[in-house]
This record gives sequence, structure tokens and C-alpha cells, in this order.
Amino acid sequence: MPEKAAPPQKKKAILLVDDSKLILQMEEAILGREQFDLFRATSGQQALDLVKRHKPLLVLLDFFLPDVNGDEVTKRIREDPETTHVSIIIVTMKGSDEQKEKCFKAGCNDFITKPINSGLLKLKVDRLVNIAPRTPYRILVKMSQAGSEQRDFVFSSSVNISETGMLVETDKKFDLGTEVDLQFYVTSSREPIAVRGLLVRYQKKGFRRANAYGITFSELSEENRKKIRALIEQKARP
Repeated sequence: MPEKAAPPQKKKAILLVDDSKLILQMEEAILGREQFDLFRATSGQQALDLVKRHKPLLVLLDFFLPDVNGDEVTKRIREDPETTHVSIIIVTMKGSDEQKEKCFKAGCNDFITKPINSGLLKLKVDRLVNIAPRTPYRILVKMSQAGSEQRDFVFSSSVNISETGMLVETDKKFDLGTEVDLQFYVTSSREPIAVRGLLVRYQKKGFRRANAYGITFSELSEENRKKIRALIEQKARP
């Protein structure tokens, strides 16, 4: 019997605020409309109106705007009980200590400077909208069905990794819902990360149409979580 498709999930709303259409287009390209509902504003007042109307999870807010600067927009968002929970990342060309102090005092969550680094922006956005940031990462992964004998393992190849799971490719076929034990190394780690996971997604991927499985980690120590987080942050830096 074919598996039922999961119902479509509502996209997370993000408001992009900049008086430059080029910057807005760049931010849209980096974040992608497949994952988010993206709205645009080109002034501080328009941003405040759209925040009130759409209640986005996040505002990517230029500091220098033609009417109201980003720190003042941030302050007004925080003062409104209906929008005080909205996360805010200030985007600016200069990024001086004085500017950062103004913005953080007004209530922003984070800060990024232009020219925008796409990996760093995605990392900051994903954290603030509670999506585990994922990075491309190709390594060998030792995988076996949970509870099976040691000799029953197969080697797979990772495609990407996050703190909550990874995507792997293998020639072996597993059933969705299978618990697996994984072992793999991350950069600068002398000991392998050993973790149990659950196969939650399946697709054919790559030139060879290999079996690709999305695996959610079900048992990951805090120490190993920190190692994966450090790897993702390292790869996001320019």
C-alpha cells in the first residue's frame, strides 16, 4: 500500500527590509521562496505596517532607511505587544561598535554586515526561526540497523549534516521508520561520533540514483552536538 504523503507545512514568514531592490533580490535568492514566505519593504514605516499585518517570525532589517533607521524600527517593534516576539537581524554596510550598541540596545537579536555572506546569513536566519542549520558535508558513514550484529553494517556517504540529523546515500535499501546506529568523524575529532537515528525520508538522488535517506538523530550527546555545531559554523565563515 503506498505511503500517504505528509500534509504540506505552512511556510515561515520573513520580512526583508531594504531601500535597494538589488539587496532585496539578493536576500531572496539566498533564503529561497521554497522554504519561506518572503515579504518586502523599502522603508521603515512600510516595514512596521507589514510586521503588524503579517506577524513574521523574522525581520531582516537594513540600518539606513530613507525615513526611519533600523534601530528605531526595532525599538517600535519591541514596544508593540503584538510584535515584541519577532526576531530581528540588522543589516548594515559599516557595522561599527557604536551602531551595534544602538541596535542591540533597541532590541535586535543579531547583526550582519554588507557585502552579505550567504552562508553566514542562512546560519543566523535558521537559528532564529528554529531550523537546524545544515551544511554540505561528504564523509563515509558506518550505518547498521539498530540492534543488529556488528558485521551487518554498511558504508554510506553523507550529503549534508545538521545538529538534528543528516542526509546519507547508500546502495542498501532500508524501510522508513527503521532505527539505525551511525558512526562518523567530523573535522578535528579524533574519536568517531556514535549516534542512533531514525529514517524519516527517502528519495533517489545523484547520478547513480542511489538510495538517499533523511535521518533524524534520536540520541546525540551534548558533546557531539557541539562538535557538529562547530563544524557548521566553521563552514559558514568566509
